[in-house]
Amino acid sequence: MLKKAAAVAVIATAAIVGTTGAANAAPAHGWAMLSSPSVVKAHHAFTVSGHGEDRRGNLLCLQQRWYDTQKHGWGPWVTQICEGAKAGHVSAFRATAEKGFGKGTYQLRLFVGQRQAQQVKPLDYSKTHTLVVR
Repeated sequence: MLKKAAAVAVIATAAIVGTTGAANAAPAHGWAMLSSPSVVKAHHAFTVSGHGEDRRGNLLCLQQRWYDTQKHGWGPWVTQICEGAKAGHVSAFRATAEKGFGKGTYQLRLFVGQRQAQQVKPLDYSKTHTLVVR
């Protein structure tokens, strides 16, 4: 179980790589979209990318979790704040899992959230992507 948790943490090194103008039709708090491969080879590097807009000083965050075959259910979501997003701007990021993940099924999603004490309250999620590692 610790081995799986460590593998999931590898992809949590998302970095904002650029900004562009804001979209007019976006919700008041922002929006997020994530692009991820569906199937990758075990322990091979792969990249996910996404973009989102933070309209009110909120945070852009990446989350991932894995399916626990022993408990027959999903593990908890692990959240990583994507530092560097600018309020009112569309921010893009690319995150690469250099060592890849161990075999299994994972879910990834991006969200716009509001910082509250030591946690981030999600306001809007991207579509959840399922990643199968063979």
